[in-house]
Formats: sequence, C-alpha cells, structure tokens
Amino acid sequence: MTRELEAVDWRGIRREYFKVVADLPLVARVYDIDLDDRVMNALGHTLAAMDRIDSRMDRLSSGPDRTAFGNAVINWMHGSQSADDRLDCNFTASLMPLRNLNQKQGTTKPFLAAAQRVFAASEAKRNANAMAHFIDSLLAEGEAAAEMILLIMQGQYNRGLSSFLRQIMGIGTIIDTLLDARGDYQRGELTLVPGVYFYCRLVLAVIRRGPRLIMGFPRRCLLFRYCLSYLDRRLEPLLPCDA
Repeated sequence: MTRELEAVDWRGIRREYFKVVADLPLVARVYDIDLDDRVMNALGHTLAAMDRIDSRMDRLSSGPDRTAFGNAVINWMHGSQSADDRLDCNFTASLMPLRNLNQKQGTTKPFLAAAQRVFAASEAKRNANAMAHFIDSLLAEGEAAAEMILLIMQGQYNRGLSSFLRQIMGIGTIIDTLLDARGDYQRGELTLVPGVYFYCRLVLAVIRRGPRLIMGFPRRCLLFRYCLSYLDRRLEPLLPCDA
C-alpha cells in the first residue's frame, strides 16, 4: 500500500516558487522524463522551505545575524535538537517535511552543503563591490540552488535536464536581480548602486549564457514561452497544452 503523501503548505509562499514546481513536469517531459507524484511532492516541500528560509533571511539587517540564522537552520536540519531562539516552533514545523525527506533519502549532508553554498553566495552578493564578483556570486547561488533541487529529485533526471536546471537557475538569479535591484538597494540588500553600468553588465551576462541554454533545449518555442511567463506579474504556471 502506497503511503499517502503529505500535502505541501503553500500559504505565504511567493508565487514564483510555486510556479517553478508547477512548470517542471512540462520541462522534464521535453527530456523524456515523467516526474512521479512522489518527486513532485518532494519538490513542493523543498521550494516552500527555500522561500520561508529566504524570506526570514531577507528580514535580517546585518551579515552576522544572517550567518547565525543560516547556521542555526543548517544545524537543525542536520538533526540537532538543541533550542535556538532564532528558530521558533512554527518555523521549524514548516521545515520538518524537508528535513524528513532528506533523512529518508540519505541526502542530508550533500543537500545542506549546497544550502551552505547558497547562503555564502547570497552574502557575497550583498557585499560585492565589483560587478565581476557580484555576477559570479549570482551564478554560484543559482548553481547551488539547482544542486539542491536535483538532490531532491532522487535521480529522476538525465544529463539534459540537469544541464537545463543549472543554466536556467543561474540565469534566473540574474534576471531576478535585474527586476528587483532598485528595491533591494533601497532596503540595504545591495552594496552596488544599480545604475546604467550595473544593468548593462547584468544584461550582457544573460546574453552570454543564452545561446547555450537555447541550443540545449529541444523545444525552442516552449523555452521562449517558459522564460517569458516569468516576466508576467501574474506568474501563472504553463498549461499542459503549452508543451
């Protein structure tokens, strides 16, 4: 008898995180992969947890506070039962499905190593005072996040899908920054001033990586619709007919 899957709690989760999960079966099918309900459920818990952690991190105003919070999350996810006033009971309860998934799959150590790289790249991005370092940090953040997702997918991917996810998440972090930079700077989340040079360098970084992404995706029209759909403020998931 198949154990019933625990429903994902999407309350309070930003729409783009839900969309990433909802669109993934269409993308995977391009690479001849059908993601089963177990993996889709695991991905939902993962993206929801990632957004909750990211949202908490963004509310912290200093680097030491963010580092301490990140370490507290990592220690708890490793299975630490020690109390930490940075993590309230409701917050840890919301992360429990992801902790249980990693423990069941035996992926706790590599998953949290990737999470540590996300935290480090995010902090480096906040403090970068040169565009080259800033862009490298964005790409490192996207690469590490892709690694987390691939670990949760439990082998239900091939070389093509793995390459796509790594590339699209790197490009996605750059595009997110293009869209949010002014607000991030006003909130003190960026050191670099988002001026003309800043935006030109980010656009150029996307352009440089676009051809490889396009050449590696068999359905160019679907790729265009997929990328364009993330620029729509409604952030509606693609429908099966779009495949």
